[in-house]
Amino acid sequence: MNLRRCLRIAERLQLPFEQQTGIAIDPQRMVSDGEYALDVLTVCEARPESILGELAQHFRLALAEPASATDGATQAGDTTSFGTDSTGFGTTRPQPSNSAFEAARKAARAARQSPNWMAPGRWLGSDS
Repeated sequence: MNLRRCLRIAERLQLPFEQQTGIAIDPQRMVSDGEYALDVLTVCEARPESILGELAQHFRLALAEPASATDGATQAGDTTSFGTDSTGFGTTRPQPSNSAFEAARKAARAARQSPNWMAPGRWLGSDS
């Protein structure tokens, strides 16, 4: 079972399930309680025309996947050393990104640090 993927899919199921059935589901319980997950998936598969049917298929595929390396450590109950991610919320520092958005953000930051970045000419698009 790919624990992270199952949890992500269960979280994506939560809102549409409640909107269409009026019943709230617990994503954490879907991952930990197999019978509860099967009940939720049965209801989802009864609505194949909606997104619920598609997400139920994805959840079943994630159940069939082998556990990833990080899931194995979590499931086995291994203790983690100080400073590592033990909460399940990911790392506390953002990872470096090489996206176009990141490059534009760095360029804008560099432009603000230049001495004339508040010159009125820059407001109208000229750099003089």
